[in-house]
Amino acid sequence: MMPEYLAPGVYVEEARFVQGPIASAPTSITAFVGVAVKGPLHTATEVGSFAEYSEIFGPVSPSSPLSLGVFLFFSNGGRKAVVVRTASAGTRARTVAADVIGDTLKGTGIHALGHSPTVDLLLTPDASAMSVREHDAVTKSALAFCEAHGIFYLVDPPHARVRRDPVATVVNWAARSSAIRHANAAVYFPRVVMSDPTGKLKSIVVPASGAVAGVYARTDIQRGVWKAPAGTDARLLGVGDVELALSETQMARLHGASINALRQFAGYGILAWGARTFLSQGTHSEWQYVPVRRLYLYIERSLQQGLAWAVFEPNDEPLWAQIRLSVSSFLNYQFRRGAFSGASARDAYFVKCGRDTMTSMDINNGRVIVQVGFAPLKPAEFVLMRLAFRTAHST
Repeated sequence: MMPEYLAPGVYVEEARFVQGPIASAPTSITAFVGVAVKGPLHTATEVGSFAEYSEIFGPVSPSSPLSLGVFLFFSNGGRKAVVVRTASAGTRARTVAADVIGDTLKGTGIHALGHSPTVDLLLTPDASAMSVREHDAVTKSALAFCEAHGIFYLVDPPHARVRRDPVATVVNWAARSSAIRHANAAVYFPRVVMSDPTGKLKSIVVPASGAVAGVYARTDIQRGVWKAPAGTDARLLGVGDVELALSETQMARLHGASINALRQFAGYGILAWGARTFLSQGTHSEWQYVPVRRLYLYIERSLQQGLAWAVFEPNDEPLWAQIRLSVSSFLNYQFRRGAFSGASARDAYFVKCGRDTMTSMDINNGRVIVQVGFAPLKPAEFVLMRLAFRTAHST
């Protein structure tokens, strides 16, 4: 109830500031960097549909893998994309590599994305057609940017121009790619076949990352970022076939190289049949699965944005208690949505912030240290069945 003021004067009402809950950071907003028919150069532009993309950057074109990637992204359930046009379609591959990498100080290429807190995925579809050296240079620069900004990178491997054994070629490339092995990346193989949107050709072969990013977005919306974007729910729409039909032996070789396979299944269509990050198989890391790594990046981004209010607050117990309450409430909401394993919240996560996480020097220097732990869900990649048969005469 508002107090009643009976005489003119200055009145002070005591009010207590209460911090609101931590909001979930957006996921699956995908950045595309590459060549397009038209549009602003080296400018991050948000689009909410392929029609909006076409209006700004021109129609879909077989000479622009970026346009095809954006087309497949929205066809598979993508909701929002951020496009950076680096050059006009038809530019030489060497120039494209330099333009895609861009310059940090000038804010060109990948760096045109700046410090956007909304981008969750990054794609560079043009890199697939580059030489291995140029491809890896783009990938290395993209991963450095992704690591600095908490972004996940979908890699199209360099297209093998040899036909004798494309699987061996891409596996050997992965074996030589120790410099670009990273928890913030996933590789998908082979390329996909789709109808030519221009109608000039019967079909065209395109990098798969755009369609896969759409599957990521669809999975995030339907199940959550903690669900592996793979399996019978991870159907690639808008494509009719894969460039190479994989055998079980080839699937095993790709799996051993941490490359996720795209495969045709009768009755289901083209499916993403893997959810591994591009870490070496021998690496004992908690980040070997795509949903586990993306869940961590999602929580990290949400807490960074949700705790910005704490900057310059008095570094004492009331602040620490408020942080513990805010973070615990956020994690409990994720737990109730099914993001963590564990029968109870106590088993699923913990939050610490206080004198058990900070020294006196930390407090005096204005550092607030929050420790957060959670038990992620891991994909059931191998379902083992032990069958016992009983005969009519057995006991």
